[in-house]
Amino acid sequence: MVETDIDRRLRQLERQTSRMRRWLFLIALAATSAALVQCTGRTDAARAKSFVVEDDEGRTRATLAFEDGGVRLRLFDASGVRKAALSIAADGSPGFALFHTGESPAAVLEVGSAGVTFDLQDANGKTLYHRP
Repeated sequence: MVETDIDRRLRQLERQTSRMRRWLFLIALAATSAALVQCTGRTDAARAKSFVVEDDEGRTRATLAFEDGGVRLRLFDASGVRKAALSIAADGSPGFALFHTGESPAAVLEVGSAGVTFDLQDANGKTLYHRP
C-alpha cells in the first residue's frame, strides 16, 4: 500500500492531537490541584487512600492503594493485565513481582522476617527457581 500525503498528514495530526490532549490533561490536573489547595487551605500534600492512573482511552494503567494495612503499586499493560507490583505489607515487609500475560507470577522477590525469598515460575505456575 502506498502512503499518500494525506495519510502522512493525518498521522501527524493524530500525534499532535494526542500530545495536545496530554498537555491539556496535565494543565487541568494542575488547575484542579491548585483549586483544591485553595479550597482546603492545605499546601503540603495531596491525600487519598488510592490513586488510579488511566491512559488516553480511559484504561487503568496503574494503581496505588492502601490495602490490608499495607501499600501496593500495580502496573498494567494496555489490555488491563497486571504486569508488575510493588508492595509494603502491614508488617513492613517489601515485595516485588513481575507477571506473565495470564497474570500468573513470573518472578517474585520478598523480604520478610524469615529473610529474602526469590521465585521464578513459568506461565503454568511451575516453579523454575526458588531461593529461600
